[in-house]
Amino acid sequence: MSARPGRALAFIGFMGAGKSTAAREAAGALGTRAVDVDRLVEQRLGCTVEEAFDRHGEARFREEEERVTVETLERAGAGDVISLGGGAIGSEAVRAALARHTTVLVDIDLETAWSRASGRGRPLARDRR
Repeated sequence: MSARPGRALAFIGFMGAGKSTAAREAAGALGTRAVDVDRLVEQRLGCTVEEAFDRHGEARFREEEERVTVETLERAGAGDVISLGGGAIGSEAVRAALARHTTVLVDIDLETAWSRASGRGRPLARDRR
């Protein structure tokens, strides 16, 4: 499937920053729907992000996250609103795919991020160290 014309809104940020919420709110204001890449990855893997980390390890999860994110961004166009996983921009391929879209950084302070993410099925928020 080829890319649609126009720029999508792509929300990035640290885990717990509120990317999914911000994307849903933006999509509501635009009269469209938000696409949550973490949910797409979970669908593809058949398990939650936390289970994917436990079963397959972070490297395997990141491979699938990169694949799904790039596919989603390549198909996206005007009117689309996408929230990326917290670690997705660590991938050079994802950063390249973001180049044709409008990227929105959802910023958050460390204490708030930690309070939102810890104990909520986020594998990288199990241990604060």
